[in-house]
Amino acid sequence: MGLCGSLNRPLVKSPSRSRRSDDVDPLTAVVNQLSQEVLQLKTSLAALEASQARLAGSQTMSVSFTVHFSKADVVGLGTDQILVFDVARNNIGNGYNTGTGFFTAPVAGSYVFFLGMQRHGDDESTFIASIVKGTTTIGVAEAGYSPFEHGSMLVTTHLERGDTVCVKASHGTTVYGGMSTVFSGFLLHQN
Repeated sequence: MGLCGSLNRPLVKSPSRSRRSDDVDPLTAVVNQLSQEVLQLKTSLAALEASQARLAGSQTMSVSFTVHFSKADVVGLGTDQILVFDVARNNIGNGYNTGTGFFTAPVAGSYVFFLGMQRHGDDESTFIASIVKGTTTIGVAEAGYSPFEHGSMLVTTHLERGDTVCVKASHGTTVYGGMSTVFSGFLLHQN
């Protein structure tokens, strides 16, 4: 017989055997492998989400402001009157309101506040101003005794988000405005 004769022969099927209990189903093997890969992907995703949450939590917001008066002379101040510094040199975080005179903490944390002022030469009394957190005085600055004297106060405090800080006149009626009397604050550490 030649080569052609063997091609004409019918193909013989190998005898089929019956399925045994220890046979591995090829589909089951593929499903098991894919299940392992899905589990590994879920673990990786959870680790990435945790890392992203840590990074988001560690990002601190920048908060700072420096404000002063637009007028050269601020006159007619009364006891417990809020000093409304109407010019913002900077107001990063938009915490200071030039219309009300209040700084409102945009985030919880430790803050530093500074008040520098110059007593007006025409005022016959010492000028005293208080830095007030909510309803509590946390610092007092005094510019007294002689005309044109400077006074200042630096104070640190913890604020919760939404807490307010302002400056109130405590004694005296007139201070120099412009850049002679300034109020500043910044976030030292976010909680």
